[in-house]
Amino acid sequence: MTTELHSKNLHDPRPPIDYDMPVEHLNAELDSVVAKSRDQARIDYLRSMPPGTARAEAQLFGHAVASGVLDTIADPDDVAFSVDIIAAAGINTAWYNGASGSIEVMRRRLKLPKLATDDGIIEPSTLWHSGRQQFRGAVMLADTVARETKTRSPKLPERKRQYMRQLGNASLTLACSQLPADITEASAYNAQIGARLQSQRVLRAARELGETIGKNPSLRQFEDTDSELSVYWRRHAPDGARQALLNAVELRHQADSERSK
Repeated sequence: MTTELHSKNLHDPRPPIDYDMPVEHLNAELDSVVAKSRDQARIDYLRSMPPGTARAEAQLFGHAVASGVLDTIADPDDVAFSVDIIAAAGINTAWYNGASGSIEVMRRRLKLPKLATDDGIIEPSTLWHSGRQQFRGAVMLADTVARETKTRSPKLPERKRQYMRQLGNASLTLACSQLPADITEASAYNAQIGARLQSQRVLRAARELGETIGKNPSLRQFEDTDSELSVYWRRHAPDGARQALLNAVELRHQADSERSK
């Protein structure tokens, strides 16, 4: 951490608690599309459903896969790699669902993880557990978005904003779990500034990853094992994280198969 984050100034202003996602964030030329199905039954099903169904279902699938990865890894190298990629894909997915093009600040406002408490600055590693819980909870909202897309619900715009906020908050919490442990030496104000800087890094890393792989990373890309993000993961992930993704995809396919019976 930088020396200024270690200062404990009694006259520091109120610690920041909000993070506003930008209106402009990603290069639209790098946006991905849902992979075309080769299964005729699936093709017929999607043709009978409202526009956006394939995207919403792929988003739910990919989010559940990413959550499954987070729930099964423990090795520090696996955690570091997985958090970097999933937080980037998660913040992009949140942005697509509510912040993109929205000029109203409150519609794209997230909450920074609260490092500063009445008892002092918490260890960033404690955010690992809460971040996974938040991420897991957002899967239910992804399911709601998928269901209300298929029923053309008038509540869909608000559901997508709710999903954006919970997924965005979860992604920031996961990212901040990787902050240096010595941030506990900072003042309350500077600890929250550290959280805000880390949040800014997530968005920058998401854009940089998109430039690297050729497509803006998003959670729905985990639904396609041949997507740029899935291929990047298999090629660059530590062994534990690589296997965790393969297992999570297989488990999700099995769960979907059981539900369809």
